[in-house]
Order: sequence, then C-alpha cells, then structure tokens
Amino acid sequence: MENVCYAKSWGKHGFLTKPMLYKKFMLRLPENAYVILMDSDTFWAVRSLKRLWHKFDCARGGKDVVLSTEMQCWVGRYCTADDLKRWYSNLANTPSYSPFANSGIVMGRADKIIKMLSFVTEHNADYFVEKPGGKMKFDDQYAIADYAINVNPADVALDYHQQLLASFSIHTPQETNVIDTNWGFVCKQKDGSISMNCPDFTNRMNRRGFFHLDEDTCLVTRKINPRTDLLEYVRTLAPDPAIWHGNGVGKRLYIPLMDMVWNCELTKRGMSIDDFHKSNE
Repeated sequence: MENVCYAKSWGKHGFLTKPMLYKKFMLRLPENAYVILMDSDTFWAVRSLKRLWHKFDCARGGKDVVLSTEMQCWVGRYCTADDLKRWYSNLANTPSYSPFANSGIVMGRADKIIKMLSFVTEHNADYFVEKPGGKMKFDDQYAIADYAINVNPADVALDYHQQLLASFSIHTPQETNVIDTNWGFVCKQKDGSISMNCPDFTNRMNRRGFFHLDEDTCLVTRKINPRTDLLEYVRTLAPDPAIWHGNGVGKRLYIPLMDMVWNCELTKRGMSIDDFHKSNE
C-alpha cells in the first residue's frame, strides 16, 4: 500500500490533484497489474486476499473495473434533475437501493483504470461544479461517475450491493404524508422512481445495532434486524463488505468506529499505541 497523496499540495489543482497523482503512480506499474484506489477515510473489513478477489468477481459482472456506490446521489453537490436524467433514468432496473456512483474506491486492471484517469484529467474542464460562494471547482466524483455510466460503461461495473466498499451513510425516502423538504439528498424509492428529499438515517440504524464490530475478528459488518422499518432498503446491501467508507454524513460514525477497530487490533496483539509506534521507528 502507498499513500500517493502524502505531503502533496492540492492548492493549485484542488480535487483534480487526486486523479493526477493516481495516474502518475500507476504508470510505474505493469499493465497487467490490478490495483485498488481508496480514499483516506476508509478502513479494511476483510482478512484474506481470496475473499477480496471473490467480492471483486461478484461485483464486476465480467468487466475489468469496479466502482463503488452509495444510497444518495452526490456529484460535489446535491444531484439535480438534469444529473438524474443524464445518468440515472433507469433506476427501476438496478438491483439495490445503492445505485449512485461513488469514487471512494476503484478496483480493477491497471491499464483500464489509467485509461479512465487519462480521460478524466484530459477532459477535466467538463467536470467543474458550482460550490458554496459561487466558485466553480473540479469534482472527481462527477467526472468518474460520468466516465463509468456514460463514457465507457463497457469497462466499468457499479458495485450495487456494496460488496467491495460499504458506505456508512444511510439515506432512504420519507414514507410519511408530511415531507421534510430540508433534505437535499436524492435517493431511490421502492417503485424505482426518485425521491428528491431523503433524510439521513445513519445514526438511527447505528442505535439499532446495524453496524456491528466483532470483538474477536475486529471486523465491522452489517447486522440486519428483520423488524427494522428500513428492511426493504438495507437488505439489498452486502452484510460483510471488504472496506468501509466514511463519506458524507457517515463521517460522524466512521471516526469512532475506526478508532474502535484500531484499538481492537492492538488489543488482539497485546500492544499499546506506544508499542505500535516504537515497532515502526
């Protein structure tokens, strides 16, 4: 593993820095190599490479690259009606309630991912979105989602069941007669249509034990209560993903759980944090 962004300045290019650094690193690899590109707010939940490869093969559907997904639509801003028309006009035929592309993890053949990163960096001017304050900035999720869905879907599969990468963020439609329009997230409804105001149910699901840390293995899994009112939505997600991602509102849960996983791993080895640091000096 290598942190390709370590000590690199993002001041000049902003989020365009990430695909540029990824590509620079990958050009040193053999063409037949396979890679995983992971955001920094992630941690592992798998013990064996065999299990990781199995999940990749299940998710890729015969394609060479797998891109992660999430339950809410986000492309550097809340998705608009135009975004949905551009990429997500056929949600009824997607096999889960996590149909929206997320750039937090990309796994696959190095040459195919280099091809994707080359397109994204060369056409970066097409992927600027308006940020708070009216500033236009490049967004890598906007670019990679477009590449995967519109530009080259023959190469890229979406991990609809979050088998490789699981998002902590849980967004579903409001199943009530009174709709709170303060929620800007978009999500998929049970009939395959779009809800434009989807609340965050991450903390509620956490209180009900949905995110489970096994103290023997130190792995985080999903523990689905068959009586949960969100069962229809969450049962389409893999119970044992390979990697967890603290994207969006899930960041609030990712941070304490990551700390718990870290302390669990140290305890299993009979080590303190000081012991760990000394072993790496």
